[in-house]
Amino acid sequence: MYLPPEDEEGRLSSLESFAILDTPQEPVFDRIVQLAQASMRMPIAAISLVDRHRQWFKAQRGLGVTETPRDISFCTHAIRGRDPLLVSDARENPVFRTSPLVTGETGIRFYAGAPLRSSEGYTLGTLCVADTRPRRMTARQVGLLTGFASLVVHELELRRHAARDPLTGALAKAGFMVLGGREFHRAVRYRRALSCLMLDIDHFKQVNDRHGHAAGDRVLAAVADAVADALRPADTLGRVGGEEFAVLLPETGTRGAVRVAERLRRQVGRLKVPAGEAAIAVTVSIGVATCGTADADFPGLLECADAALYDAKRGGRDRVVANGAQPEAAEEACGNPEAACELTGPKRLVP
Repeated sequence: MYLPPEDEEGRLSSLESFAILDTPQEPVFDRIVQLAQASMRMPIAAISLVDRHRQWFKAQRGLGVTETPRDISFCTHAIRGRDPLLVSDARENPVFRTSPLVTGETGIRFYAGAPLRSSEGYTLGTLCVADTRPRRMTARQVGLLTGFASLVVHELELRRHAARDPLTGALAKAGFMVLGGREFHRAVRYRRALSCLMLDIDHFKQVNDRHGHAAGDRVLAAVADAVADALRPADTLGRVGGEEFAVLLPETGTRGAVRVAERLRRQVGRLKVPAGEAAIAVTVSIGVATCGTADADFPGLLECADAALYDAKRGGRDRVVANGAQPEAAEEACGNPEAACELTGPKRLVP
């Protein structure tokens, strides 16, 4: 058994923002692990990222697997502290002596894990080394391990920065698609709800034509800020087109997604973006789609949300359209007699 860190949801949200889980092996991370293993003469070394129910290895040497359950891992205990976790002999340690990683074929006796701390202060996982015999680390070796962990974090932060749209701070399309694909497969695997929103700024071309591209950029940034402020930590905002954004809503069915979409529509509708002596009023059209058994992949879910978005635009804009919801469900979800919430027919199978 283990106790998660105090702000576990915030930590998981931070980990998600890197869009690194379940990505292919990469030479830069493999090289760091190789250097850590060689410099400390350990048979096992890994970059371990601790997800909700598992630890996943971005790179590893000596383990032969890509992930293990979180509840048997050493790293889930290491992420609770700021300093490296050192276990001289796991068989003599009451926390670890019954772990299958100790009693099974892997046979770990020694473990050292340096936390990988993000710029927000969340620990994503560890850079760890292990041995099949008891041993102790010198202060120099601990310093080396911590230094290698800093290199891992630096590389992760660079990737995350590059994956974000510099104007709006939203996740760039490539990163959003990677994260969306992962959430989609998790929703299907564990039969959990997952919804997606597609947002388009209404008449955005007219903003650029009348006020200039600098004003258009201010509108994009203001809309992104307004949307991000209204989302939960677990939700993800991505910029997937010029004036198009997408929102990923884990653990959210159609009713909840329509509520969120209406909240975002109203929040954006309050904006007045300065443009010289004028103030630009902004509205958005939003399409809602919920993951169902008929969907093959995340792009299919996004396509359904996009189809609902175009229904919203054809219907007069500044409104929410949900594909596949039942009329009474969306009417209840809107909860506002003035809300411009519409439904198209059951084009999709909704759980």
